[in-house]
Amino acid sequence: MKNTAMAEWRLMLSRPLNGDIEKRYDELISVADNLLARGIIDCSEWRELVRTAGSYLVGSPGHKYH
Repeated sequence: MKNTAMAEWRLMLSRPLNGDIEKRYDELISVADNLLARGIIDCSEWRELVRTAGSYLVGSPGHKYH
């Protein structure tokens, strides 16, 4: 179950962006929070997902922080 959930999160991250980058970031964080709350991932895995989502947000072309 954990491997599937992590793979789905990474797939969500890799999908082409068809809208607001900050909305995608919020969705990624929400899913990570949900995985943690359900006990599918632990705190260190949650931090990894949050850091990855943050890197995605900041590294996206055209984003105000890029």
